[in-house]
Amino acid sequence: MKKTLLLSFTMLACSLFGQNKIESSIYEKHHGSSYETIRGKNYEYDSNDNLIKETNYDWVGNSWAKNYILFFTYDNDNKVTLKKRKGWNGIVQQYLDGSKTEYTYNANGLPTQFLDIMMNTSGQYVVSGKTEFTYNGTKLATSLLSHYNGNQWYLKEKSTLTYIGNRLNQVIIEDHNGTDWELSWRILFSYNSNNQISSVISESFDGTGYVEYEKVNYDFDNNLNLLNEISFEEGYFDFDSQYNYDFTAQLSDYQHPFKDKTGIDYIFETFPYVSKILNNTTYGFDTQTNSAYIIDRVRYDYTDSLFLSTKSNMEIQNINLYPNPANEYIQISGITNSENVAVYTVLGVKAFDTVTNEGDKINIEGLSKGLYLLKFENGVALKFLKK
Repeated sequence: MKKTLLLSFTMLACSLFGQNKIESSIYEKHHGSSYETIRGKNYEYDSNDNLIKETNYDWVGNSWAKNYILFFTYDNDNKVTLKKRKGWNGIVQQYLDGSKTEYTYNANGLPTQFLDIMMNTSGQYVVSGKTEFTYNGTKLATSLLSHYNGNQWYLKEKSTLTYIGNRLNQVIIEDHNGTDWELSWRILFSYNSNNQISSVISESFDGTGYVEYEKVNYDFDNNLNLLNEISFEEGYFDFDSQYNYDFTAQLSDYQHPFKDKTGIDYIFETFPYVSKILNNTTYGFDTQTNSAYIIDRVRYDYTDSLFLSTKSNMEIQNINLYPNPANEYIQISGITNSENVAVYTVLGVKAFDTVTNEGDKINIEGLSKGLYLLKFENGVALKFLKK
């Protein structure tokens, strides 16, 4: 959408039960007949299946380059209380503190404020903005966005929500001009017979009335999975996002992988993926050729983190680890120079590091039985099993 409803309605968590947690995701752009890897994420969870760490990477050359990390802290009710961002600094070769958001709740567990805090040029945290929420019973009634300039607060945007029964019917967004509120735009919602949002219409206010500038239609399968998200801008087709699932999975074993950890229902992200989501692909439409084309896609992995999934890139370069499984030693073939490598457990604990050349034997007799990673300095890693 051109505008984002209630900027604080952000994806805060990504979680599935048991071994069904999403371990990583990869965003790829489509060029011609192939996909180009752009960026990826690794996810880590606590014992309550709360997302506690989201590590973001960019794909540079043939390996993953560090970008930033999001850390999440939760209270005893498993509601997020703090989201903290650290960005990678290539000069000092470490992650440095960036922005953070603090979340406050009322006695009913409903969020009352999101406080945005930035890191200034002096390396100090300073408050930059806040979003405050009011309720009609347990229904979200208003959202008020304010900015802070270091001396005083300035009103920025207000959203007012109305309902028909328990269904959200309309959101009216107003901007503050320094003196008073002015109508800016609104969002209208329609529903299908299963009480799912079937369309969302965004209309801008031109001074006399509302004019539609975007409409999004949603289609679902018989299991209530979101299948298609079709967007139109000013009456013309914009894009179509299609979602694919593993329908062989037991539906009861899975929940929505993007969980709301604040208690606020996401307006545009409430669709439950009843089955196990595998990927979603976005299509555009070429009016000259009168045909659809692929724009990009996101793939979700439930078993490997990103540095594990780069094994295929090593194989493409004819770099291999052998023997595998191994008992006394492992060797690397296909490298032309000395390489600094480290051996890690699958939990990320370093066992040892060493320098190796083509054909050198790396002694692993001291390792316990299990799965390990041999990781190169560029982030690429190979799996091996110690017998």
